[in-house]
Amino acid sequence: MTKLLIIDTETTSVEADLEVCEVAATLYNVDKDIRKCGVLASVSFVLPVDKNEAERVNGVTPELTKILNKSSRDFLSTCFLHLLGESDYCIAFNADFDKSVVHKLLEIASINRDQLTWFCAMNDF
Repeated sequence: MTKLLIIDTETTSVEADLEVCEVAATLYNVDKDIRKCGVLASVSFVLPVDKNEAERVNGVTPELTKILNKSSRDFLSTCFLHLLGESDYCIAFNADFDKSVVHKLLEIASINRDQLTWFCAMNDF
């Protein structure tokens, strides 16, 4: 049995001063027994930003990011962190980019990022 966390993040740019504006993750179980394979949990949420230079690319408007209340955002962020803790491996299409974004979130939450093993869907498969 192997748990894979498939992650996608959206940011306001690709520059060093980027802000995370959306996180999506699905925890998927893989097993020799097909009856034990499938989605275990998913979470997706936006984080508030004042501007989004990448809005044309990712479609995330600053107005949208400010609608969800803080307690809901905190709850969903905690769910994401729990899914990270459940996973054996993290997978992202562009893992180098998404890994750096997730590491930024982990620093904010004071969580050790070294325990995560990443695979890149673009390069590793």
